[in-house]
Amino acid sequence: MHFIVPSFAQEKGILTTQKDIAQHLGVSVTTVSLALRGDSQISEEMQTRVQDVASQMGYTYRPRKRVNAAAKRIAYIAASNVSGTGPFYSGVLHGAEQEAAKRDIVLSFVQLHEDAIVPNLPNERDLDGLLLVGAVREATVEVFKGLGLPMVLVNNNLPHMKIDRVLIENTYSIYRSVKQLADWGHQRIATLHGPLHHTSFDERLTGYRQALHDLDLQSIEIDIGVGATSLESAERTMAAYLKRNHGPDFTALIACCDQVAIGAIRALHDYGTRVPDDVSVIGFDDIEMASIVSPALTTNRVHRRLLGALGIRTLLRRIEHPERPTTALIVDTTFIARDSTSIYQHVTEPQLSSVS
Repeated sequence: MHFIVPSFAQEKGILTTQKDIAQHLGVSVTTVSLALRGDSQISEEMQTRVQDVASQMGYTYRPRKRVNAAAKRIAYIAASNVSGTGPFYSGVLHGAEQEAAKRDIVLSFVQLHEDAIVPNLPNERDLDGLLLVGAVREATVEVFKGLGLPMVLVNNNLPHMKIDRVLIENTYSIYRSVKQLADWGHQRIATLHGPLHHTSFDERLTGYRQALHDLDLQSIEIDIGVGATSLESAERTMAAYLKRNHGPDFTALIACCDQVAIGAIRALHDYGTRVPDDVSVIGFDDIEMASIVSPALTTNRVHRRLLGALGIRTLLRRIEHPERPTTALIVDTTFIARDSTSIYQHVTEPQLSSVS
C-alpha cells in the first residue's frame, strides 16, 4: 500500500501526521496506525475510511521492511540535556540495553538537539516504538505522539498527554529526607533546587515544601537558576549565596541531585564550613561519584537500570495491547546514609559562674 503526496502539500511543505488523520475522523491515533497497516483488529470499513482520508490529506504510508521480521525495533530517544554516557542516564541506557538484548529487540540510540523543531528519526517506518528518556520538551513529545507509534516516557511526568510513564518517586523521597534530618535534630534545612521546567526537580521541591510545612519549619530555598544542574553551576550558586548571607544560615542542605550536592560541598569547604560538622548535605541519584567523594555523600539512590528495563517492558506491553488504559509506574528510591550527614550538635556558649 502506498499513498501519493498531492502536489499542493509538497509545495506548501505541509507535514500531515497520523494524529491529524485521527482528529479529522474523531478516532484514536492507534486506530489510524493499525488501519494503515491493515491490521485485522480494525474493521474493513474503518480501514477504508482511514486510507481515503490519509490520501486526501497527503499522508504517505510506507510498509515497514525488516531483515529480521521477528525482531522488534525501538528507538531510545534522549533529551537534549541527556547523554547516554552521563553520570545518571548511562545507568538508564544500560538497563534498557540489557532488557532489549534479553528480548531480541534492536535498540537504536537517538540524541535530540535543543533547536530541532521536528525530530529526525532514521528509518522511522521500521520502528515499533519509542522510548523517550529525560526532560523532552512537551512540544517535541507532541510531535513524536503524532507519529502514531507506541511510546513511553522515562523520568518525564506529563500525565495530561495520556502516555505511559516510568517515573522516580521524587516527592516522597525528598519528604523522607527532610524528615530524617529533622529526626537528627536539624531545624534549619535548606534546599538547592534545579530548574522547575524539569518535572523531577519540580516534584522534589514539592516534597521539600510539604515536609517543611508539616514539620512547621521555615523553608530556605536556593535556586540554581535556569542553566544546567552541573557541579560547577552549583558551586557558583552556593558560593554566591554564602557570600551574600555571610555564611550558611542553615545546618542541613538537600540538593536536587548528586552533582549539585557535590558542587555545594565544594563551595562550603572553600568558605570554611565543615561538612558534616557544620552543615549536613544530602543528594539525589547515587551516581558513582557519590560514594568516592570526601565526605562520601548521603543520597537517595535511584535504581537507574531498573528504570531503563521497565521502560522497555512497559513499551512492549503497549505495543501488544494498544488500547489498554495509560499507566504510570513509579519506582521508589533507597535512602543511603553516608558521611556527609550527622546528628545536629547544638553548641551553647559556656556560662560564667558568678563569684560572691
